[in-house]
Amino acid sequence: MIRVDDWVTTDDLNLEPEALLAVKELSNTMVEAGPGAGKTELLSQKTNFLFNTRLCPEPKRILAVSFKKDAAANLLNRVVLRNKPEFSIRFTSKTFDSFAKSLFDRFRNGLPSEWYLSQDYTIDLTERSLKEICSQYGVHANRQEEMNNFKSEFFPLNGQEMSDRARSIWDGMLVGANGQSILTFSMINWLVIVLLKNNPKIVRAIQNTYSHVFVDEFQDTTTLQYELLKECFFHSESTVTVVGDSHQKIMGWAGALDNAFEEFSNDFNPSRYILVFNRRSNKKIQNLLWHFNQTSVAPELPFENRGRLEAWSFSNDIEEAMEVAKQIKKLIDNGMPPNEICLLVKQTPYRYIDKLDEAFKVYGIRIRDEGNYQDLLKENISILILNVLKAAMRIDYAVSWQKIFELKMEFSGENLSVSNKQYERILRSAKSFINNVSAELHHVAVPDDLYTLFQNIINYFDVRMIQAKFIEYSDIRYLEQISEELNSCLFEYFLQEQNWEKAIRMISGEGIVPLMTIHKSKGLEFHTVFLIDLSDSSFWSYRDEPIEAKAALFVAISRAKENFFCTLSTTRHNRTQCKSLISEFYEVMMNSGLVDFIRFS
Repeated sequence: MIRVDDWVTTDDLNLEPEALLAVKELSNTMVEAGPGAGKTELLSQKTNFLFNTRLCPEPKRILAVSFKKDAAANLLNRVVLRNKPEFSIRFTSKTFDSFAKSLFDRFRNGLPSEWYLSQDYTIDLTERSLKEICSQYGVHANRQEEMNNFKSEFFPLNGQEMSDRARSIWDGMLVGANGQSILTFSMINWLVIVLLKNNPKIVRAIQNTYSHVFVDEFQDTTTLQYELLKECFFHSESTVTVVGDSHQKIMGWAGALDNAFEEFSNDFNPSRYILVFNRRSNKKIQNLLWHFNQTSVAPELPFENRGRLEAWSFSNDIEEAMEVAKQIKKLIDNGMPPNEICLLVKQTPYRYIDKLDEAFKVYGIRIRDEGNYQDLLKENISILILNVLKAAMRIDYAVSWQKIFELKMEFSGENLSVSNKQYERILRSAKSFINNVSAELHHVAVPDDLYTLFQNIINYFDVRMIQAKFIEYSDIRYLEQISEELNSCLFEYFLQEQNWEKAIRMISGEGIVPLMTIHKSKGLEFHTVFLIDLSDSSFWSYRDEPIEAKAALFVAISRAKENFFCTLSTTRHNRTQCKSLISEFYEVMMNSGLVDFIRFS
């Protein structure tokens, strides 16, 4: 055990003074941190601090909940990097949806009888079934504002009564199709709140399990998610730390709290810390961000001419696509990995990808809509299978081998002591298994062969152990669904390349320029960012939600480490575009004196 006063950051990392104070804070904590301030690193260091000082003693655990799968996965990876294996296995990183579902699947029998549902239920990922039933009761589910207003009726909290209309819709979902209940993740969240209110023993069990709780990207927390957090840990001995940035709040359309930090401050009485250093972006980009968010917290930085900030305008989107592809080709030819470059759009990437892909093919560059892969690749079963395949093909071998071997040791109930005879046995078994996977992979000829190999991998680790560690797979059908999706995507890449190493690298994103929405880019960083279509038509939400639209642009710029480009096309999809609604954005860039405006003709 290390004394609190003797603890130092792992790997000799230097944290800014406020960050170090937040790491060592023993009470509830609220950390407001701008882009590139190192929120993930702060939480990983705090994990190391809590475990090594025994402030989180065995068998207690640390729970981290995030809004997005990739944020949860990134935090877990950083914690594994900064901590001993015997510590990192006591760290649980989940999305709010996954956390709520794990509680629901484990304790659902404690629900009041009026909320009875079938033993097997289906998750309505797109909320299509819910919208269909809502429309039968006069709720126009495709009108976002109307649907958001209805949710307070559909998910009553704090003693509010549920309307007859809402109850009828609930009944329709619980009856479901063919006797199988249908639930959205928000419905699961609300049912868990009901469950916990009626079962204080379950609440105490949760609190006894998790001595410390982290909430990442707290500004995007929804009302239901915050109520779940309070139901679990309000007025408890568990310590809660939230981190986020109110200037990056871009999930209001999805029900994010209007004033999350203020509510947390009132409810949990936390110590407050503000991080101002941006360790990601160069000073030129930081200065531009400051112009978009002028506060007394972070003054302008000294001028630095490194990096490019440019606003491009074109006659049409074909010329735009060709110029973007041309510039990216230059970056790649100068040694830039394609996955260090990102194409961002405000929404609907499918409306842009055809013309971009056509132009990029001229220069021999691959792009893909990352929205089709991002969630799939962050699934724990996908990570496990791909790590096995990477080890078999000697791709990032040291990292992939370590992850699968440590997982096998954990599932075997063994510690990592080299003196343990069981260690040597498992080591030989794992090496033999990887060699067998390598041999089998080279004999895969059709998708069914690949799926059989996936099943062999799952069986080697034992599906029951996988379900115990990753509770989201307690319903075996979900595990099978993800495995089938991964199988389909990976085999498609193999058909293109006729080479398994290339296929595995490509599905992992190597050698490909990603195209994604600004929302999907949260928590990510790239050397160079191209924001395609900075226009009224893509930022139409500015009319009703100017603060959130501005936050979206702030997020887009802050993903860039060195270069940021934005584009505007006078015509797109044979329609005229303008920038009068969002003229403020262009005025800020112009007045900053940092952005070069270039007209291509």
